[in-house]
Parts: sequence; C-alpha cells; structure tokens
Amino acid sequence: MSQRSIAEAPGEPRTSDLPSRRTAATTWLRRARARGLLAQLSQPSLLLAVVVLAAVFLAAFLPAAFTPHDPYVRDLADRLAAPSPEHPFGTDNLGRDLLARFVYGSRTTLLAATLALAIGFAVSAVIGLLAGYLGGVVDQIVGRLIDIFLAVPGLLIALMLVTSLGFGTTNIAVAVGVGSIATFTRVLRAEVLRVRRSDFVTAAVHCGVRWPAVLRRHVLPHAIGPVIALAALEFGTALLSISALSFLGFGAPPPTPEWGALVADGRTYLAYAWWLTTLPGLAIVLVVVSANRVGRFVEGVRGHGHA
Repeated sequence: MSQRSIAEAPGEPRTSDLPSRRTAATTWLRRARARGLLAQLSQPSLLLAVVVLAAVFLAAFLPAAFTPHDPYVRDLADRLAAPSPEHPFGTDNLGRDLLARFVYGSRTTLLAATLALAIGFAVSAVIGLLAGYLGGVVDQIVGRLIDIFLAVPGLLIALMLVTSLGFGTTNIAVAVGVGSIATFTRVLRAEVLRVRRSDFVTAAVHCGVRWPAVLRRHVLPHAIGPVIALAALEFGTALLSISALSFLGFGAPPPTPEWGALVADGRTYLAYAWWLTTLPGLAIVLVVVSANRVGRFVEGVRGHGHA
C-alpha cells in the first residue's frame, strides 16, 4: 500500500483537511467566547454597574447636567433640610445642597483615583520589566521588597506616606499610587517571566536586538494585558482608599467638596441629620461596587482571550 493510501485510509483525516479543520475549530472557539461575553453583558448587575460608572464619569465633567444647585452657595434658612424633591440628598449644616457637593466632588475623587493608578502602573512597569527580564540579583531584591510591601496593607502605606507628604488631593493620590506599586509589580513580573521564555523573544535576542528594544517591542505588549485587567479591578480600591484618607482629613481643604470629606462632615449631626453621612456613604459604596463589577468583567474578558 502506498503512502498516499495509508494517509487517506478510512477513519483517518486527510492531511489536506487538517488546516481547514483547525480553522473551523478556531472559529467555533471564538464564537463560543463571543456568546459567553454577550451572556455576561446581558446580566442586570453588569448593566447596572456600567450605567452607574457612566453616570459618575459624566457627572465629573458635566455636573450642571445632574444638579442645578451651586455646591458653594449657602442658605442658612434651609440648613439641615431633609431629603426632598428639591434637595434629593438634603442640605448640610450651612444650607448647601448635598447632592450638588457630591456631584461636583466626583471630579476631584475620580481624577485622584486615576492619578493613583497611573503612578502605580508606570512605576511597576519599569520595576517589573527589569526584574522579570534581567533576573538574578535584581529579581531577588525586587521579589523580597514586594513581599515586604505586600505584608503591609496598602491603605496603611498610603496613610504613612500622606502623613509625610502633607495634606491635599494630589498627595493622597501619590500615596495611594505608591501603595499599589507592589501589587502591580508582582503581576507584571510574573508575566515577564513567562513571556521572556517565548520563541519570538529568544529569536529577537539571537538576532542581536538590544534588550531595551526587546522589552519595549516584544515583552511589554505581551505581558501588559493582566496588569491592565488588574488596574480595572484596583480602580474601586483606589476610590475607596482616597475616600478613606479624605474622611480622615488629609484631602483638599474646605470648602472643596470631596466624597470622603462629605461623610466626615456629617458625623457631628448623625443623630438628627442621618442623610449627611448615610446618603454620600451609600453612593460611594455603589460606585465602588460598580467599579469592582466592571473590573471583574474586564478580567473575565482577558481570561477568555487567553484561554
């Protein structure tokens, strides 16, 4: 029997059919992933989370579309007014509309959270790339430092830093960003260790490409995906940390509205004006939970893409 007859024997796939079958299998797998993502997108919890985040970001840049009140205008005749159609969140001890202060304070808090993530992302990109690619003593030192920083809660690190840096929203953002460096670095370092063993990286090195170019062109694009997904998950944590530090009084000075400061300002009147702390606090919780829900979806999309 000839080799062609053996290759095309009954029950055995022909060699010419294998590429088409691989293509069909890949197409089916992509469609299955797409169906899974569509099923997740149709979940009410995810849709609600997306709507909440979209509304918050829109309010940060178009606050007048959400409230007609000025967050700084005082009306002592209407101080400590309960929630009503005119003032959905009520008014504070100076008669200022609480919803307006929350809406206008969203820009400060969101920008601070974004700056914190940018700092953690940028610094960890440098440290994680060098540690994972160079290995040896550099990797050991970075690994031990990561273990030390991860043993301490990020909020505690941020609190120690902001105590040294001083008050202000920017200082809070820097402190929270520095506190998140270890988490980002650990993930990126692990991905770089995986990618650097790939054939295309080895080929680039053997072709004489300098190692900075190898990192920039080949390693970083294939290792950055999990870090981006982690940034989506960490956004809610950054919001909560910044609100907590603002609650403790390390944020912008009054009368600048900040989410955490709004909750802190109402503590004195909690017994007979519960809305001053309860409503802003519930709104913060809703935004943080929504950010975590969207972050889990982004992580799931990345996981499906690399399955």
